[in-house]
Amino acid sequence: MPKYMYQDIPYTFPVNRKQRRKRKRIAIVATILIVCALILGGIKFLGIFAVPVAENNISSSEDDSMMPDPALDVFSQEESSASPAQKEPAFSDYTYFVPEYEERYALYQRDKPEMLLDEVVWRVNAGLDGEFYVDVKDVADPEALYVIVNKYNVSVK
Repeated sequence: MPKYMYQDIPYTFPVNRKQRRKRKRIAIVATILIVCALILGGIKFLGIFAVPVAENNISSSEDDSMMPDPALDVFSQEESSASPAQKEPAFSDYTYFVPEYEERYALYQRDKPEMLLDEVVWRVNAGLDGEFYVDVKDVADPEALYVIVNKYNVSVK
């Protein structure tokens, strides 16, 4: 006979309201993270945001045995039998291409021929093609509540 009543029944501590809310929040956050991971994995698998590869910048010394066969590419947007000659990649093939910067792209590509085309486009868009501290601008309204003042935006009084 047990010494205390209900000694043979395992005792679980009651879960209060705060603990239930915390467990529910953790379950919701975990579910959201899993759904986001599945969505991003699907986007990566389908190649929705794929950037075209600049084939003219690939050196011939690289091992081509690791490259996928383009004839087996199921998700390709273009027909392989439609045009036997590959189209030369251009700056305008990239989604972040800015037509006003086309001359700057060409100049930067000429200065740095080893760089891939997509690198040239994003570097010119970021302003890395210019000289440092040369294109300094005066702040239009230095008395405004939100003003960016840094090495390129100067507030002179």
